[in-house]
Amino acid sequence: MIEEHKDVNSLKAKQKVNKKQQWEPPPVGFYTINVDGAIPSTNGQSGVGLLIRDWNRRVIAAVSMPLPGRYSVEETEAIAVEQGLVLAKELGLEKIIVEGDSLLTIQAVETMVVGGGWPYY
Repeated sequence: MIEEHKDVNSLKAKQKVNKKQQWEPPPVGFYTINVDGAIPSTNGQSGVGLLIRDWNRRVIAAVSMPLPGRYSVEETEAIAVEQGLVLAKELGLEKIIVEGDSLLTIQAVETMVVGGGWPYY
């Protein structure tokens, strides 16, 4: 059963890697925050980047920032989401879609937003 689980999960990972993905703009009136975290392969700092675009594909804001130290992938992605939401609030953006490549982080954000556990900035 464990081997079957590994086979299924590795197959899913391969399908995701091979699948071409193209960014789609959000619905009219919405904004997309694309986030990503970077962790160094050797000694160094983690970092985050984010891009906010509107339904017309216009870039509203772009941020790249180093973090003070090394963080896990999940921590780095979560910090990127947090920074994106803070910036969106500062810009007065309300209809937000968050996109990222860490499924675990996106699911955690969805759970917190739907469950009411995410603080409003």
